[in-house]
Amino acid sequence: PGIADADKAKIFERFYRVDQSRAREKGGYGLGLAIAKTIIDSHGARISVTSTAQTGTTFICVFRHCKNSYEDPVQKGPDDDRSVMPQA
Repeated sequence: PGIADADKAKIFERFYRVDQSRAREKGGYGLGLAIAKTIIDSHGARISVTSTAQTGTTFICVFRHCKNSYEDPVQKGPDDDRSVMPQA
């Protein structure tokens, strides 16, 4: 059915559940989105939510593109265009 606007600001808080009346055996502990946000924040990314009663809820995670911190193991040969593995 979607998430109410009043709840959207709180859903990333630990232990928050939109439907407070649900018993724990039918629902969660309210930790999943808080954990997801912590992981996403630690990567310098962001998470957002859109929700309507008609279409449901969509979560979008956006990570920035960055260069790998390791060097590419495949290097060009000095004399031609073939790729060679570096010698150990």
